[in-house]
Amino acid sequence: MSLEEIIQNQMKHERLVLLNDLHIPYHDKDTLNSVKRGVKYLKPDILLLGGDIADFYNISSFNKNPNREHSMHTEVSEVQEILKDMTKWNAKSIKYLIGNHEERLQRYIVTNAPDLHWVEGLKLENILNLKKLNIDFIKDRYWIHNGVMYSHLDKALKWGGSSSKNIGLDYNMPVVHTHVHRVGHTRHGNRDFYDNGCLCELKAEYVSGPVMWNQAFMIVDYINNIPHFRQINIKDNQFILDGKLYTPKGAVSLNVRGKKKR
Repeated sequence: MSLEEIIQNQMKHERLVLLNDLHIPYHDKDTLNSVKRGVKYLKPDILLLGGDIADFYNISSFNKNPNREHSMHTEVSEVQEILKDMTKWNAKSIKYLIGNHEERLQRYIVTNAPDLHWVEGLKLENILNLKKLNIDFIKDRYWIHNGVMYSHLDKALKWGGSSSKNIGLDYNMPVVHTHVHRVGHTRHGNRDFYDNGCLCELKAEYVSGPVMWNQAFMIVDYINNIPHFRQINIKDNQFILDGKLYTPKGAVSLNVRGKKKR
């Protein structure tokens, strides 16, 4: 038996892929097509949807641009279709963590129809057909798995990496934080803190000045329960993963290169 085989036999490996802040129907469709190809290649044990997958723009308490509105029926239908497609992305399991935009639904019901807050059919997990799709629903805005906190808490500091560090130092654990739409990494001792960007369109009518958002997703390989992080940064709907360039139209190897003429 080779050394590699011995190590593999002794190694426990679990792979998690985190996607967050799609804000459907304002997601970046080209970027999501690229990410879909990457997730299918990665074959994660857990595909974690880290909050703000749906936007629920119409029931926001903020002032709304009528040119940007979609009907609730249209938005929910699109979320359902994308979630259904994700069940075909080669993930062994899918988990759905709520974000502040998902909380808009319950807040709207409590404000406008409090007598109906108990109706099972009006709960987010039922509206999105999560049980039917075999998607696990996480009702909190954070999830701790093998010592790592995956967070969609209300923390949004200015610089990428600072929000996750702030949370991680409070809770004394590594943190991958969504919500802020920015990327950044800091380290304190042996604890890593990541802000994990977004997968929505890089524009927002409520932001004055340039929108300083970044697209990314996260791979966490747990080797014998020790987390190893790979944040995949996305530029112009494309990213590089394991020697391939992933684009909306396909993936191409970067290892096959023409010979230079002498």
